[in-house]
Order: sequence, then C-alpha cells, then structure tokens
Amino acid sequence: MRKSILVPIDFSNNAFIAAQYARAFAKKYGYDLHFVHVFQAFKSAFQSRSTNEKDSEQANISSQAKLDAFESRLGITSAEASFRCVQGGFISSIQNYIEEHQISLVIMGTHGETGARKNVLGSNTYDVAKDINCSLLIVPERSHDFHLSHAVLFTDYQKGDENTLKSFIEVVSDNKMKYSIVHVHPEVKDPTVYEELELEEHRYHLQNNLGIDQLQMQLIHSKESSSLVREVVEEMQADVLLLTWNSDKNFFEKLFRKSLAKAIIMNPMVPVFLSGR
Repeated sequence: MRKSILVPIDFSNNAFIAAQYARAFAKKYGYDLHFVHVFQAFKSAFQSRSTNEKDSEQANISSQAKLDAFESRLGITSAEASFRCVQGGFISSIQNYIEEHQISLVIMGTHGETGARKNVLGSNTYDVAKDINCSLLIVPERSHDFHLSHAVLFTDYQKGDENTLKSFIEVVSDNKMKYSIVHVHPEVKDPTVYEELELEEHRYHLQNNLGIDQLQMQLIHSKESSSLVREVVEEMQADVLLLTWNSDKNFFEKLFRKSLAKAIIMNPMVPVFLSGR
C-alpha cells in the first residue's frame, strides 16, 4: 500500500508553494497526494432552515470553484492527486481525513490567506502542529525549488530525538540523505570539553540506533536568534530542519527550547519537520 500526503489548502500563495513542494516530494518518494480545502458556511439560529441550507450550498459551490481554479493553476490531473472540499471545523476535518485515508505526512505553508503578518505562523498551521498526531512538514513561502538532500536536527539531547530522526527517515526512505545534528550553547561561557563529549555521545547513540551511515555534528556557541538559524542553514546548506517534541506544555515549550524553537518556526528559510507525537 502506497503512503499518502495530505495538503490542506486555503488558496493563498503560500498554500500554492506548499502544494508544489508536496507534488515534487510525492513524485520523488512515491506518495499519493490529497489536496483538501476545509470551509465553513454561515449559519444562524435567526435564519430559516432553508436559508441556512442555501448558504451552505452556496459556500460549497464557491469553495469548489476556487478548488477547481487552484487545481488548474497547479497543473495536476485527477489521476495524479485527489482534490476535495470538506465542510466543517478545520482541525476535526483534517484529523478525520488523516484517519480515514491513513495519511503519513501533512504538508502545509507557514501562513495562509488570513495570516495578518508574514513572520507569524498561520493559525491553521499552528493548530495542526499542536493538535494533530501526524508528522508535519511546514513549508515557507520562499521555498520555490524542491531540493532535499541534507536534514539538520536542532537538539537539546532530548530522548525524542531518536523518534524524530526515525520518523523523518521513514517519511523519505532515502539512503542518500545526509544528516547532521546541531546544538546551540547560548551561555556566556564557552562550551566545556564535557559539553562537547555530551554532543558526541548523543550523536553516537543516534547514529548506531538508527543505522545512519554518517551523522555529522556541530556545537555552536551563540545567542539564539533568527539570524543564527539563517547562518546555520546557509553554512550547512540545510534543506530541512528537524525539531523534537518534548513535554505536554504549550506549543513552543513542547519543543526543546522556547526561544530557539520560535526562531526556527516563526520565519523559516527552509521547510521544518515535526514528527507525529
């Protein structure tokens, strides 16, 4: 049975970029593609049942017309992917679709049509990231060309790092993929020899348990910031950044370190992967 990718779309430019990325990803790694637009019709207790039904029908017609235009712009035939409009709550509809179609990966843009600012994670993407139990690949609007050969995991030595890497390896199934782990030391004092050994031990554990031929590592002494993430991406020529879920706290606190997680997710230069929890 072939694996499947779900791409929730809202007809924004970022959704189109994410759809193009998903198409290239599916073609390279042998996935079926599902494009889904979730919509809600206006409904009021002050309206008659027939009026509410008419509004629902009109919302469906409008959504389907937009989906047809999106499909035409993307240039994908119905034989290559499925396109569906679903009426209901966004998260519940996406979760139901994941379960019904045994989705392996969700690919979304960083922000959507209703996003107010470019540097803030879109509300729908945010909700999927924190509520959906499925691996998620967040694609920034600047990802115009698909290229995936180097995955970089930002680590704070969490136990979940092994699951994150394992999930990504299963998603791509690419023995030519290059992997690296990066630990940021934001303290005033320079990293000690013991901290260097800690990273080496973590690298050795991951490499041997997951059967990775070669896992590179880098210890960086710097203040956590978006500019630091950008430097790491450029210097290491990273194509995707991997983040590990941790506790049951809020969204960012579930990730290894709140400030660095925000820097990576809020304005990513390259796609960001979060494994299903």
